[in-house]
Amino acid sequence: MKHNLKPSWKYNWSQLKPWFKALKPARRKLAMGVGFSLLAALSGVGLLALSGWFITASAFSGILAMGLMVNIYTPGAGIRLFAVTRTVGRYLERLVQHDAVLKVQTIWRVKLFQGLIQRDVRWLHGQQTSLLIHRLTHNLNVLDLLWLRFVTPIATAGVISLAVVGFIALWSGGLALLVLLFLVTIFALAVPQTMRVSVRFAQIENQTEEQFRQQALDYVEGLAELTAWGLSPTYRSQLMQQNEVFMAVREQRLRHITAYQSGVVLLQQLMALVTALASIYLWQQGQLSGPIAVMLPITVLALSDLVLPLATQANVWGDVLHAAKQLNQLIAPTAVEPKQQQALTQAQVSVPAKGLYVAQLYLSQRQRVLIDMPNWHVPAQQHVAICAASGVGKSSLADHFSGLVHSQAIGVYWQGKAVAAMSDKQRSECITYLPQRNFIVNGTLWENLRLADNNLTAEAAWQVLGWVALDKWAMQLPQGLDTWLGEQGELVSGGQGRRIALARVLLTNPQLLILDEPFTGVDAATQNIIINRIQPWLMQRTVIYFAHDVSVLPGSHVKYWLDEKQLKRTP
Repeated sequence: MKHNLKPSWKYNWSQLKPWFKALKPARRKLAMGVGFSLLAALSGVGLLALSGWFITASAFSGILAMGLMVNIYTPGAGIRLFAVTRTVGRYLERLVQHDAVLKVQTIWRVKLFQGLIQRDVRWLHGQQTSLLIHRLTHNLNVLDLLWLRFVTPIATAGVISLAVVGFIALWSGGLALLVLLFLVTIFALAVPQTMRVSVRFAQIENQTEEQFRQQALDYVEGLAELTAWGLSPTYRSQLMQQNEVFMAVREQRLRHITAYQSGVVLLQQLMALVTALASIYLWQQGQLSGPIAVMLPITVLALSDLVLPLATQANVWGDVLHAAKQLNQLIAPTAVEPKQQQALTQAQVSVPAKGLYVAQLYLSQRQRVLIDMPNWHVPAQQHVAICAASGVGKSSLADHFSGLVHSQAIGVYWQGKAVAAMSDKQRSECITYLPQRNFIVNGTLWENLRLADNNLTAEAAWQVLGWVALDKWAMQLPQGLDTWLGEQGELVSGGQGRRIALARVLLTNPQLLILDEPFTGVDAATQNIIINRIQPWLMQRTVIYFAHDVSVLPGSHVKYWLDEKQLKRTP
């Protein structure tokens, strides 16, 4: 099965600029790691070359049997030195590099999450949770390969290769030039060509993998419904087809990389063979001694450990760039529409000292204007109900009024102070918001209630559970307040989850309370019980309700209907 995705060539070094800039605090350790990597590689080449020379020199001395004395102490000491420095270099390289990379991982993760917390909540709500988590974890893990699997090994191979060419030039400039030509060809084939292929296939492979992953999650989560509808075999077949697409893309990429890898192996072996033949010729011409003629090909062979993995290391490049691109998109600032910017600069407001005041109320979504009003005011301790049909912007308004979302087109003020200028602590002390979505953490009932109050007592917990008509239910739980509610509250019903969220609100002490669909999933009889129990607590506060139907809300002083981009007061 073929994929219908086209490769993108719009990858460049600029994708990595913000991540390289973040490396400054660790650059000294990273440089030290590269230095130790060079020491270990150079010692390995030197060890093999000197050992070859020493063995050959000893053999020539024995064969000639002419009383030729060979100094075994100096080369022996050199061999031991190279062996020790190679071991020490490898150890220090791993110690320093991995410590530096762990520091880099911390820096990158802090940078990423600092960018994410600046994103608009509306953007986060529009993301698929499973896909977002996968991109965060997978792309950060891929980005970690940049230094250890790409920069360090390729840079080490390049520097040591040049050092070997310089070493050969000490005995034969022509042979050194020949080896240099081979190495240039090997690097050109293994690095830029492989990088080009990896860039070409990285996007396609990651997109097909994400599609397969999402289809697999959908299949698992909807298995009961699919089985009931008799669609499970069909969906499973589609899933297998998507897996075949993913495997076909991966195999195609591996075929290209394997071809380049085979070319590198062939060129490396040919380079060693040509070096050996040239060394024999120079020895016959009397330009090289026998030990040197053996040492030079061995030196070239010693480059195998550095040169042969080049194609595999360069193959990481496309994945790293794709990961950086996706992470950059995650932390990119939310674009502001030109009209919104203009509305902000024209806003001249006189803010009342009491209550909630919204200046220059302009809200748009997906190029569609939802609300366009000059201002709106709710006096202190007044209860206001805002009703509207689905999709006209109720929840977006609630997000802005609570300070959860900031827009340059809406100025929200509470008691004369701009909500956007408040710190998180200041805002949470005076404003409490119950969003439309229930948020139940993977924990116990007690842990979910304590989210609202770290100093929560058992007495207070049972009191609010009584207010939301959950006290009898909680008493019947196997472990009471310490009963686990399941992953994302899967062990409680939607109505129970809503009342747990409402109970958290009742554990706070806000001046302004914003409730978006407070009784979703709660039956009418239970709603009446809850309203009667919490009404005295609500009367002490300014409350704004959002709902489809005003009949499901506690008593309100004022009612508005959101229609034709206006909040219209109703009887």
